[in-house]
Amino acid sequence: MDVEGIAGIVADRYGKRKEEVLPAIQGYIEEISRKGWFFSPPKYTAPPAFLSLKRVHLNITEACNQQCLHCGAVTGTKREEELKKEEIFCLIEKLMQLGVDSLAITGGEPFLRKDALEIVNYASLRMNTILSTNATLITPDMAHALNRTNLTIQVSLDGATAEIHDAIRGKGSFAKTIQGIRNIMAGGSEGLDLCVTVMRLNLQDILPIVALARGMGIKGIRFLLIQRLGKARKNWSDLALSLDEQEQFYRSLYKDVIEKFPGIKIDAGLQGYSLQDRDTGIWCQIGRSLAITSTGDLFPCPLLTDARFSLGNLRKGVLDEIAYSTKREQLVQDYCDRLQHLEKCKTCDWRGFCQGGCPASAYLEKGSHLEVDGLCRLRSELYESLLFSLPEKRRGAADDVCC
Repeated sequence: MDVEGIAGIVADRYGKRKEEVLPAIQGYIEEISRKGWFFSPPKYTAPPAFLSLKRVHLNITEACNQQCLHCGAVTGTKREEELKKEEIFCLIEKLMQLGVDSLAITGGEPFLRKDALEIVNYASLRMNTILSTNATLITPDMAHALNRTNLTIQVSLDGATAEIHDAIRGKGSFAKTIQGIRNIMAGGSEGLDLCVTVMRLNLQDILPIVALARGMGIKGIRFLLIQRLGKARKNWSDLALSLDEQEQFYRSLYKDVIEKFPGIKIDAGLQGYSLQDRDTGIWCQIGRSLAITSTGDLFPCPLLTDARFSLGNLRKGVLDEIAYSTKREQLVQDYCDRLQHLEKCKTCDWRGFCQGGCPASAYLEKGSHLEVDGLCRLRSELYESLLFSLPEKRRGAADDVCC
């Protein structure tokens, strides 16, 4: 199909004259042609700017008061050599010096540390901070102390009822989490989101979870597909969605749930479904992020925590030397070059957008980042819907879905 043919389709869809839309279509095609998105797999480079840290995921404890079937931490018990509060404060100061603007504090359950509130407050006074918690330990007094401008509280909720949530996280968890959410909201915090790990046990509960969130006045939900990490590896056959089930989930989310609940910002978590143009041409943030364990080990991504990806330990090296090491640079470059080696992508019109999906997910599922993640057909369908079928007001929907 030529450019005029494309312009004709767009004009018909939006009730415009072809002559009106033709210049915009020509400009758009010239831009994506220049980047090689449709016509040849581009060779991406990792310039210094792409190796500058922007977000760090910090696990402050592996201790947890729940027994989640899909937990990535596996043990759920405290490590004796966990980073001390003073070490974490020093780390936060160093991250500020390096230009990091976002810190995600995770666990385990962070509030099993007696100094967790001090750590969270120290961080949120200095940079945008995301706190991941199951909320079961958050009292009204704690909730009031968490009412800070730069803090987003992300509460894990995997079911709309105790029957489903407790089957995943342990008996009595649902009631405690709901009470914790109520305490947070009563404390005045406006930065409260839910985080839902999607698996076979709660696949049919997605719409009720969103309805529950709306009823409680929660304005944001993040959905994440279960990953083959930790305990999930042992329970994979019982928990993991088939490709058909994954497609069912995303189609329902984009075509039903988002339309029915326009007041809630939904991050669907479909990696590779994004219209955002990164400075290197790839959407994966592996060059801009770091994951730090509770004992100070550094990894390039929260999903890439095998020993082969270890970058070092905070206690055995200087942070900026580790963060900008030759090993990390080479790893980032390998991931930037990934698209050139994906045979399944070479004839796909959408390869410059989707880029084979999340490389870390592909590694966890298939043992190599030089594989696609299996959702290419779905992304192609959604891209076509986004670009040619949805109203103008929905065009930005995909921008909230990248990693």
